[in-house]
Amino acid sequence: MYVPIGDELASPLRLLHDAENLMVDSHSLDDPGTVFCYFVRLTDDNGRRVTGVRRAAQFKAVRRENMLQIFRNELRLATEPMFQLNDEFDVIIDSRFVHILNPAGFRALAQVDSTLQTSVRKNVSAISAGVPFADWSGVEAYAQGSPRAAALLASIRTNRFYEGIDQALLVRLCRSTGVEIEEISGKLTVSERSVLGFLEVLDRRRYEIQVVKDSAEQYKAASRKKIA
Repeated sequence: MYVPIGDELASPLRLLHDAENLMVDSHSLDDPGTVFCYFVRLTDDNGRRVTGVRRAAQFKAVRRENMLQIFRNELRLATEPMFQLNDEFDVIIDSRFVHILNPAGFRALAQVDSTLQTSVRKNVSAISAGVPFADWSGVEAYAQGSPRAAALLASIRTNRFYEGIDQALLVRLCRSTGVEIEEISGKLTVSERSVLGFLEVLDRRRYEIQVVKDSAEQYKAASRKKIA
C-alpha cells in the first residue's frame, strides 16, 4: 500500500522527508512522553534519500533492573530510563511514494483525519458536479463532523466514482440497501442517519446480490476490489 508523495495526504511526511539542516536536540528524550515520532534517514552515494518513520507511542519501556551498560570499560547497572526502538517502521518514504507498512501508524503520522476534514468542501464540490441531481448540503454538513464520512468523500473523489452515475439506478440501489432518500424540490435528499450509507453506495461498498430465488441479500463491504 502506498500514497504518491505529492498527494495531500502525504503532506506532513513529505515535509519531514524533504527537510534540510534539521537541528539535533540532545534533551529530546528527557521527557519521552512528549516525543511524537522517531525516524531514520538513509542516503546513498547518489544522494537518493529514504526516510523511515515510526510513532513514538510505540516506544517499549524496558525494565531497568534487567539492563547493564558498559561505560569507560566498566560494567554498570543501568539507572537511566531506557527504551527499545523497533526495527520496523510505520512508513518508508522515497522520492515518489510513501510506502505504508502500518495503516494505523500512517493515519496518525500523516494526520489523515485532519487533512480529510479540511478537504470535505473541495471533495463535495467535485462530486456534486458529477451527481447534480442530489442535494449535497446535508452531506457536507454531516461530513464536517464525521471522519468516516470525510474519508468516504475522499475515496469517491479519488476513484472518480461520481462519474456517469444514473439517477434511477442510484435510487434503486439506495432503497434496496436501506438508504433513506426522498425527492425534495427536484433534488434527491438523504436523511442524516443515512448519509454514511449513501456515501457507501457511491463508494461501491453497499450492494445487493441474489443467488437464491426470491431472496435478495444486502451487504456492506469493508473494502472492495474491481475484478472486471
